[in-house]
Amino acid sequence: MGDTCCTAEQLAAIGINAADIALAFAWGMKAVLAVWAVGFAVGVIVDAIRKV
Repeated sequence: MGDTCCTAEQLAAIGINAADIALAFAWGMKAVLAVWAVGFAVGVIVDAIRKV
């Protein structure tokens, strides 16, 4: 049960390191936050239009 698919050495051998993983995580978080911000802005605009 404690077996993992890859060790750090195996990942490094195929060119994946901690910086690459952090970069992918950061891109993912940016995408999530960007979609949330667009949705929030649309919601605020729709509420403003409904009040008018």
